[in-house]
Amino acid sequence: MLITTKELHTVKASFGESENIGIYVISPVIPGYPQAKFPGVVVFSEIYQVTGPVERFAGQIASQGYVVACPSSFHEFEPPTAIPYDTEGTDRGNRYKVEKELAAYDEDAKLSIDLLSSLPNCNGRIAATGMCLGGHLAFRAAFDPRVLAAVCFFATDIHSATLGKGKDDSLERVQAGDLTGKGELIMIFGKQDTHVPRAGRDLIRKTLEDANVTFSLLEVQAQHAFIRDESSKGRWDAALTKSCFGFMMELFERTVTRELERSRRILEEVGEPVERTTDRGSSTRYEDDGEALTGNQVRGYKSTLSNPRTSDAAKEKAREILEGTGGSTEDEHSNRVLGGYKATVHNPNVSAEAKRHAHQVLREHDADVA
Repeated sequence: MLITTKELHTVKASFGESENIGIYVISPVIPGYPQAKFPGVVVFSEIYQVTGPVERFAGQIASQGYVVACPSSFHEFEPPTAIPYDTEGTDRGNRYKVEKELAAYDEDAKLSIDLLSSLPNCNGRIAATGMCLGGHLAFRAAFDPRVLAAVCFFATDIHSATLGKGKDDSLERVQAGDLTGKGELIMIFGKQDTHVPRAGRDLIRKTLEDANVTFSLLEVQAQHAFIRDESSKGRWDAALTKSCFGFMMELFERTVTRELERSRRILEEVGEPVERTTDRGSSTRYEDDGEALTGNQVRGYKSTLSNPRTSDAAKEKAREILEGTGGSTEDEHSNRVLGGYKATVHNPNVSAEAKRHAHQVLREHDADVA
């Protein structure tokens, strides 16, 4: 799929002297379909900000049919340009990493998700990924309920709780249940990665398992930064990178590209056999997500009520869902969506472009606000 060149969006932030964060956006393009909408992915970079390797990685994701946002993680200290892959750049990035407030990292993630959700070519279904520092930031982005999936490549500092100024609370939040019952994670580590030793990987795995999080943890024969195709000091493994990219795209396609949960429930209620799983560490998760019913789904439940071969229990469940106790209708969902656009209009942190789009949508539904 064709992609656009990266566009820089400047968004107001609460931290740093400039009070602005630069977020690069790379979008897919389908000729003849200018109104096409795609899922969104936030790509968090390593300590060098949005470098050539990060942009190429993001471009590969975009070419699969995703709008990709790449935030400049050190906007408090630097303009939104790449930091060199040299000794001075490495020292600079590592210094920024521990000087930056943890709350500032979390705000960057929120602003990136807000931006994607406001773009006219994004459908609001969001995933996250990143490498090194960015792997940890993608992990923390998964605390946001809007993020349906996250893939974290050799995420640093999770096991040691050393992200940002002071002690971070990433694993503490996992223990508190902040990832339980939410999106799905994939953690990818190299077994020869000295930044995240075996004890650290074991701690991450145990904490996620104990908290009943839906995740997979892959340990591969590689060193740190093995997906970086430039200045990796001989650690880049193109074949392994391709395989891991495939794991990531499978997760994104299953969680943010396709909506399978409602189809599963309809089959279940009319008595069709459906495979289920209770293994929270596996790659499959089924649960009631409370999303809106589409017109076809409403008609399916109504058919259940009139089908003489359907059990009384299935009919009662279909009746409950149609009455709103087990799900929402399209009208209710539409009201929530319009409410989100109204909030965008009044949000001081949203760009003028996003506000114009929100006004346009509201006018189309006779719901515009001043």
